[in-house]
Amino acid sequence: MNMNERINGNSWIPLIVVACASFIVVLDTFFMNVSISRIVVDLNTDVSTIQMIVSFYTLITAALILVGTKLQDIIGKKKLFLIGTALFGIGTFTASISTSTIMFFVGWSAIEGVAGALMLPAIVSIISGTYSGKKRTIALATLGMMAGLADVVAPFLGGVITTFLSWRFTFAFELIFILFILVMQHKIPDFKPTESKNDLDIAGAIISGIGLVLLEVYDNFQKLDTVDGQNCVVVNTADIIIQNAMASVMHALAIVLSVILILTLRIKNKNIKKVR
Repeated sequence: MNMNERINGNSWIPLIVVACASFIVVLDTFFMNVSISRIVVDLNTDVSTIQMIVSFYTLITAALILVGTKLQDIIGKKKLFLIGTALFGIGTFTASISTSTIMFFVGWSAIEGVAGALMLPAIVSIISGTYSGKKRTIALATLGMMAGLADVVAPFLGGVITTFLSWRFTFAFELIFILFILVMQHKIPDFKPTESKNDLDIAGAIISGIGLVLLEVYDNFQKLDTVDGQNCVVVNTADIIIQNAMASVMHALAIVLSVILILTLRIKNKNIKKVR
């Protein structure tokens, strides 16, 4: 461990900086839930469209989080964390100035979804690499506490900002934390990459991503059609049969892709053992 890492290991400043990232990721999701009704009106859309945007945010983050975990070993924990933070800021700013659902989808679901997948694994890794012993336990507990604090504060704070100002200010509020993290980045210790680009399983990442997309589509097929939150009865029997058939196909494809992914990983592990 070099002098820079030793100094940071005796300071709580890196924890404060990284914990802010954990705080805003949770805060952002709750702000979105509180602001849905106002967003629907301002963007001239409907609740189901906004709910789809929320689903895709979760989907994109989940699909790429394994890739993010691997990339931090290839690029470096700090560098990936800062890239994710910058992207999160861009996505938040885009969402706050959105004039259409497409623009909002790009900013909140796509850009922030990718940013979350890059930030979340790096947050835990930086803390684990910076601190040891009791300090590591305290630091990891603090991360959990910050996420819990966001759970408590976000509904009230989001409701106040949305009611008296605008839902756009809830997302703009997060930019304060983004700027703080970027300004204080020199307080986060550097970690050297431990793997090369060849260690990135691109095929596995693509397969797992497609599998998650198919599962999301399957879930949507299983739900009843809704209009403004009210359940609608599907009268046409043929439509029901087609929906169930499509859902079954999507589910089957997701299972097949999962099996392919598992087999690919097993073959890769065997090859690695042979080389060693």
